[in-house]
Amino acid sequence: MYLIRRARAEDVGTLVKLARMVHFINLPPNKEMIGQKIAASRESFRKAAGTEKGEDRPKQFRPSDGVPGYSEGIADSGVFMFVLENTETGSVLGTSQLIARMGGPGNPNYAFKLERREFFAEDIKTGTSHVVARLHSDESGPTEIGGLILQPASRGAKLGQLMSFIRFHFIGMRRELFADRLLAEMMAPISDDGRSLFWEYVGQRFIPLSYTEADVQCGRSRKFIPALLPHEDIYLSLLPPAARDGVGEVHRETAPGAADAGETRVPVPGHGGPVRRGADAGRADRRGAAAQADLAA
Repeated sequence: MYLIRRARAEDVGTLVKLARMVHFINLPPNKEMIGQKIAASRESFRKAAGTEKGEDRPKQFRPSDGVPGYSEGIADSGVFMFVLENTETGSVLGTSQLIARMGGPGNPNYAFKLERREFFAEDIKTGTSHVVARLHSDESGPTEIGGLILQPASRGAKLGQLMSFIRFHFIGMRRELFADRLLAEMMAPISDDGRSLFWEYVGQRFIPLSYTEADVQCGRSRKFIPALLPHEDIYLSLLPPAARDGVGEVHRETAPGAADAGETRVPVPGHGGPVRRGADAGRADRRGAAAQADLAA
């Protein structure tokens, strides 16, 4: 039998092992950061339990209070971490999570927007088309779904689908805590040793940190992104083909979840993977209910 429950402090070791299986934005293989995230998650669940359905979202919903180094991106929101437990063995097989509000007014969420530029020269009757990436800030505070990892031995039995849809089901249960729009930051193709070609040819030219260092820093603060990255167009045609072709693509471990996350593809500063802007939260609620019925059948 399997049980989906809230993450607990004793799950840190297992979650670190799961995080090492794939390079994930929302679950870095860092014991301290995962411990901080679990602490924030437990506080989020505690405060959510004290909010009756139908009430307004509490103004001081701050799960990160007292959690040093935790991302300011969710300081005024909530993070909810779920784990899948095998009740016969007590082992944790997977995890997924929700961030109630990613950023907000005065605390934007950053991404690169892809746009196409068209040029034409009358004298030689020739035109060109270029895709550019331009830094974009979003203060709307959408809800973010992410952090879905399932150990390889447990895949193929709808358990991954269950861990994915539990997030939508929870949104439906506590609708007042979440935004009207959802997004998911999808991990780009990353080498087995943690290298990102997009980061090496773009990000690291402006931010003097390795990809891993920058990824960890994003979990604490993202102020360095607008401070150091250019705000002008970056022409992707100037990148080597290997780096250019990976922009907007997803990692092989992330691909199974990409279909659940919408259509718009926007590379995230750092690794070049897409941000998928998905369905509204009402549709997500219905999706979670449908999945629950399907998995119970």
